[in-house]
Amino acid sequence: MKNVVFLLVLFFSFSAFGQTLDSLQQLNKKQGAPLNSDRPGATYSANTVGKGAFMAQFGLDIGGHRLYKWDVSSSSVKAGVDLRYGIGENLEIGSFISGTSNNINTNLIEDTQRNNSSYSLNLRYTVLSNDVNSLGFLGDVAYGHDRQNNYMTYSAKALYAISLNNVIGLSSNLGYNYSEGTSWANYTLNLGFGLYDDFGFYVESFGNFGGGTDDLYIDGGIWYLIGPNVQLDMLFTKGFNNNVQDLIGAVGVTWRLIEPK
Repeated sequence: MKNVVFLLVLFFSFSAFGQTLDSLQQLNKKQGAPLNSDRPGATYSANTVGKGAFMAQFGLDIGGHRLYKWDVSSSSVKAGVDLRYGIGENLEIGSFISGTSNNINTNLIEDTQRNNSSYSLNLRYTVLSNDVNSLGFLGDVAYGHDRQNNYMTYSAKALYAISLNNVIGLSSNLGYNYSEGTSWANYTLNLGFGLYDDFGFYVESFGNFGGGTDDLYIDGGIWYLIGPNVQLDMLFTKGFNNNVQDLIGAVGVTWRLIEPK
């Protein structure tokens, strides 16, 4: 209970990392509308892409994992694309498609190749957005396939954003998830630094709690805006999950194909 209260307090104190870049672009009147990308990191932007805008977010993750209880290690490769379209000024529809290949290094089992995929549809709505604060909500329905199993996951997230100054932004998402009779919550806490109009870095903590899924991740990375519509990023993630230790590296691209009207 103390953990939940602590997270709720932090939720109303922190904002989305993407807001650091967005505010810098607004204050410096950089050409084009703010990108409002969700990348990099696990924190969703509290702002939508804007009416009529169409954006694609690509990511490639390569990870190593070790299960100490059975002294088993594995490697994984995950690729995903997130498509976002602005229905209105404050409302957008999105779809996320991802696939993961896992290779388990052990002689204990014969089936050492584990692949899974996920397809989701989501709606995001921005309730409040100004130079300092943004508040939004996101609802998501996902279909997943893991080995021989198919499952549905339903999620709802609150997204809050605040820029402390022209350089520093703080962030948090707080979500509730339900899948196959099990429910759990998740959170993100993100501290971002926009050193220049087109470059910055961040550190972040995120994880899940409840429903037997307690875990913790720490990640950090950089982003570089090569133009008003294209952003590159790179990040590293370390997981601390019971007996499992994860180390993941990722690169990504955000590309706005159509600017908002």
